[in-house]
Amino acid sequence: IKPSKNNMTISQEFALYVQSKYEDIMNPIVYGYRFGLISPLGPDSMVLPSPSTSSTSTEPSQPQPPKPDVALHCGSMLRSTLRHPTLYQLFISPSYAPKYVYPFLDEYVH
Repeated sequence: IKPSKNNMTISQEFALYVQSKYEDIMNPIVYGYRFGLISPLGPDSMVLPSPSTSSTSTEPSQPQPPKPDVALHCGSMLRSTLRHPTLYQLFISPSYAPKYVYPFLDEYVH
């Protein structure tokens, strides 16, 4: 991997960028992996509008079935971010483990 102008590798720059926008990047990845749907609003809002409903409709939309391909892509992105020691430490830190790690363990390991 070639160093950039500031003597950082692309991998280091990627880790620094993800770290600077951690929640904005990790929320959709983790929730997308966990549910097969991407929603930055959290697990209680895993409902996507159906194509036939208007965006101005006040009726609740029907839940869509999980999408395994989305979960696979999100899992791949999650593994890529966890390969970086600083991002891994952030992921398991007391600030983020209750939000990202513990729900996963409760659902899949318990």
